[in-house]
Amino acid sequence: MPPRPDILDFYRRQSRMSDPGRHSDALAALPHDVAGVVNTVQGLILHEHWSAAYSQTLSDERQRVPPVVFNAVRQAPETV
Repeated sequence: MPPRPDILDFYRRQSRMSDPGRHSDALAALPHDVAGVVNTVQGLILHEHWSAAYSQTLSDERQRVPPVVFNAVRQAPETV
């Protein structure tokens, strides 16, 4: 049985929680292929318990701020 069109339409629309708003251009500029998304995410997120595996020492500041926020601000402060 195929999904109902009204249900598909519901999930195709942005909600108040998922609407990127002023960040929509940055979101549109992200890669559209799986490998590109993986490379982007791996360049932004570093789990604190994996930092040593990547020869990284996390500063006190990076341990307090979620890595994705820290890197987004560092790389493009004008978009935050």
